[in-house]
Amino acid sequence: MALLFVPVLGGLIGKPQYVSKTQQTKMVALHEGQFDKATGITKLYYHTLNIALGHPLKILMLAIAMAIGVGFAYNKAGLGAEFFPEVDPPYFNVKVRSHGDLSINEKDEVMRVVEKVMLGHDEFESVYTKTGGKDEIGVIQITPVDWQYRRKVNAIIEELKQTTDQFAGVEIEYKFPDAGPPVEHDLVIELSARFPEGLDEAAKTVRRWLMAIAS
Repeated sequence: MALLFVPVLGGLIGKPQYVSKTQQTKMVALHEGQFDKATGITKLYYHTLNIALGHPLKILMLAIAMAIGVGFAYNKAGLGAEFFPEVDPPYFNVKVRSHGDLSINEKDEVMRVVEKVMLGHDEFESVYTKTGGKDEIGVIQITPVDWQYRRKVNAIIEELKQTTDQFAGVEIEYKFPDAGPPVEHDLVIELSARFPEGLDEAAKTVRRWLMAIAS
């Protein structure tokens, strides 16, 4: 690309730039190190750079102070840190449940009714339906189209709920894929010690501390 197409396109589209005699003289002077010939923003840049090169230790300390100051100011602002921000998921599941004991044919009939609501939606790329499963009638996995051509997933789900909430006798749950580390619990505390006999008491202490926070 850089060796073939760019030079060819530059030769076809590009035009030679006119440089006056004065500009040529100035460019040669700057190339030879005569920075006093610079004007405008170039002169300001050379002047600032010259001062910075004359005080390297001060500039280094100033950069360190600025880095620490930014972190301190952010901490004082109390904005916190969000490790897993909420974003539109690549897909979401629609889980259909019922408290009754249904046969596989009855489950399939229910899933077909729910599936009709999802099919034909111009903001969905694919709709995959599975009938049956443990403690559920079935699951519908929906993959939306690219985010540039649709609304937010939450807005789409709210629209779907207005229709699916009218289905009596079934419980419909819209579930996003779990984000973050693949752990079962939100908080995991691990204890270790050089003397294992003290772990039981340490675990009880942590438990009392957590119960005090929860209350």
